Amino acid sequence: MKTIYLSTLIGIMIGLVVADPGLSSKLIGSASGAIGGYMIGFIIAHLIIPGWVPRHNVTNEPVTLVSMRNVDYVSGAFIFGGGNFGQQTTYSFMVKLDDGSMMPGSVPANHLVRLIEDPSLENVGYWRTTASKPDPSSALYPWSFTHDGDTVVRQEFRVPVGSVVQTFRVQ
Repeated sequence: MKTIYLSTLIGIMIGLVVADPGLSSKLIGSASGAIGGYMIGFIIAHLIIPGWVPRHNVTNEPVTLVSMRNVDYVSGAFIFGGGNFGQQTTYSFMVKLDDGSMMPGSVPANHLVRLIEDPSLENVGYWRTTASKPDPSSALYPWSFTHDGDTVVRQEFRVPVGSVVQTFRVQ
């Protein structure tokens, strides 16, 4: 945001200097300079500076997964193999919320997903997401629009051994 303010101010000053001596010319010059400065600042803040802001990885607290029983009510699975949403394959699961209720979730089944069968776990599973975020302590951070620039770099599911179920059908 600071980039836009500064470039707009510079645009106004250039418009005042370049304009003819009359009042209307100064007003038109400063308005034109403000608009041009704003547009240049907007482009710089969105396209140039974000590439210079350092990033760091942040991992959220583990989210508890709910084991879903199959139709025979004997065994449970934490991850339901690949479903499809349009052309994209997904992993579906259920998350346990703080109030005890359950909420469905899904993530794209891609190279960012890690399924880890942990022998120390029994009847519980966890999901963690690691995202690359812009560093707010950087001097360039307030000069750019990187505040929503989170990029998922890893989805990790830790579940008990044998609880990842993948069903294959030959068609």
